Amino acid sequence: MFLHTIPYMQFPVLLAGRPFTGERAVIPGVDYQPGALLDQWRERWRYHQTHPDGPYSYGPWDSFPGRPNARAAHARWLKQYYPLVEPGTYAYLEIGNSDLIAHPLPANVVASVFTNLEIHMVLANYSKSPVRIETTHTYVAPSQASSAPGNAWTVSPRSLLILRRSS
Repeated sequence: MFLHTIPYMQFPVLLAGRPFTGERAVIPGVDYQPGALLDQWRERWRYHQTHPDGPYSYGPWDSFPGRPNARAAHARWLKQYYPLVEPGTYAYLEIGNSDLIAHPLPANVVASVFTNLEIHMVLANYSKSPVRIETTHTYVAPSQASSAPGNAWTVSPRSLLILRRSS
């Protein structure tokens, strides 16, 4: 979900609280309107019956089945997202050919730039194979502890890379 939101200046909501079990879709004596939503709720109820200890979903829009590491992943990505969206940030989403990238982007790759007191570039690879992107300026990948300044980046399949421009 982070791959589909961060490059577009969005961030997924963390659903938490009481687990969404779907039990309200199986109350005896209640005449339910048939359809996909009812089927989804009943599927969640069946899952909850066979997995009472989780992992849980916390709402109809949450991942199903639930993800045991959802909170940790959300916190990790939120920490990386905050610097991109400080007050006063300008965002350039889905940039095409520009002087920021040395060569045209491969198919199914999106680049977005967020500028505030620093400049960040988000490279999102929606394809099923790794891609190599060359930037015209030097960046670092703050999420990678061993990241050295560079201008050539490999983005794994179905993933994104957040870069910060070097001074």
